[in-house]
Amino acid sequence: DLATTAIIVPTMEASRRLREALALEVSTREGAVAAPHIWHPENAMGWNRQEQGIASALQERLAWSRVLVQTKLTRFPALFPQPPGEVSPAWAASVADSLRSLRHALGAGGFTLESARHALEGFDGDSRWRDLAALEAQYLQTLRDWNLNDAQETKRAAALQPVLPAGVEQVLV
Repeated sequence: DLATTAIIVPTMEASRRLREALALEVSTREGAVAAPHIWHPENAMGWNRQEQGIASALQERLAWSRVLVQTKLTRFPALFPQPPGEVSPAWAASVADSLRSLRHALGAGGFTLESARHALEGFDGDSRWRDLAALEAQYLQTLRDWNLNDAQETKRAAALQPVLPAGVEQVLV
């Protein structure tokens, strides 16, 4: 009986394989299993989160693109020492993907571009991180203007105030 257990595994594939292994093991005993909650870390942070209002990957890209198109890039010389003469949609989409990826990579460690700027203060690239943090603020404002929540912020909030399903008494990692 694993009904009171939550197991956090590293990936979705590990989750699938553990469920399969439990089913195979129980089949050899001609029994049944009260299955545990099996999550990869991202699901563990938001198993009870309402998905409404959280920006999709496409909406994130569009918000970043909008920021890049509407911003005077010469205000960010450390990040764009030679900005393009004209910010094309293709250029904005490409840079938006890079910024989104960077933000998600930092988010996996609980960081934002702003908090990374503070953590890396004094190292080479202070001005680039300052530019990135300023763009991030515009990106987040764009999402708010669209009545959307940022997925990384939502995960961080869930990590700060975790909620376990009713009946869960132990968590295994």
